[in-house]
Amino acid sequence: RVLSRLSQTQEVQLQQLASTYLDGLSSSMLPSVVRDDVWEVFDTLDQSKTQYQGVNVRWTVVADRDDNVLAGSNPGQFPSQSKLPQQLSEKVPPEQFMSINEIEGTALLHRALTYQGKYIGQIIAKIDISGLLAERNNVFWTLIATNTLLTLLLGLVGFAVVRRMLRPVAILAEHFETASQGPMTVIEPETIAKQSTEFRKLFNRFNDLTVAIDEREALATQLAGEEKVASLGRLASGMAHEINNPLGGMFNALDALKNHGTNLDVRSRSIRLIDNGLRGIRDLVRSTLTSYRADRSHRNLTTNDLDDLRLLIKPEARERGLQLHWSVATFKTSAIGAVPVRDAVLNLLINACRASPHGREVG
Repeated sequence: RVLSRLSQTQEVQLQQLASTYLDGLSSSMLPSVVRDDVWEVFDTLDQSKTQYQGVNVRWTVVADRDDNVLAGSNPGQFPSQSKLPQQLSEKVPPEQFMSINEIEGTALLHRALTYQGKYIGQIIAKIDISGLLAERNNVFWTLIATNTLLTLLLGLVGFAVVRRMLRPVAILAEHFETASQGPMTVIEPETIAKQSTEFRKLFNRFNDLTVAIDEREALATQLAGEEKVASLGRLASGMAHEINNPLGGMFNALDALKNHGTNLDVRSRSIRLIDNGLRGIRDLVRSTLTSYRADRSHRNLTTNDLDDLRLLIKPEARERGLQLHWSVATFKTSAIGAVPVRDAVLNLLINACRASPHGREVG
């Protein structure tokens, strides 16, 4: 805003100064231009150098109605009776009398000369405005330095004030950070007493939250233990069911052997039934031991580790009336631990069975 107002003020002052200069020249040399008196025009230009020293004129040229140079303050650049350069007269639009070039630090002035309503010539002058631009530049850097210092000062003051205001928040953040690495701890009553009313309420709510979370974790631990017992009960029930089925078939086969053991066909079929039943019981026991044995040493995952889970999930699926689809792609032995993966997959399967409505499919 300061630079904009300064620029406007300088431009208005420059326009007034340029208008005064052109008015003075035009009134002094108008009769000479009417008479095409070159020497009088030269004389007027020489006198203007002393009279308008504050304008900082670089050069001034006077041309007639045909754009022929009558006289110029720099005859070497604009010889008399030469043609005025076309680009010079076109630099100032007709609706303006001054064009500023900040890159060169100059302003081009233009004034049309009229006598009794007729155009008889023009005055073109270039003035040096580098002093005004230098002043504007100095003001710019002064503003930059002042505003920078004020910003730094206010920033430091604001930082100190905000840091003091946010000190309770830092205490709260420390307790949350501690909670992310372990159990939550309550804020000491001495610390709460030093805070403002709002933060005292906030700290008390945090302590209430900490107590509630501790109670919830204790309840969750208790529920997890109960769920573990219930899961073991369901597992034992499922295993008993899975073992009772082949046991019934094996007892029937033993009865057939006792009564008809001499019959080769009966004996062969009975032995085959007993063999299949024992293999099924062996596989079920092995799969259960793999998942729930106390030995948790690292063992690489294989395809059989996943296939064995089918035996464990079948009782759950059958109890809920679900159809079980099973397909495990064959893969090479993986460096991933078998026990954690089996536990995760088994938990997912059990959750899927519990979440599926009766008669649906689980795979």
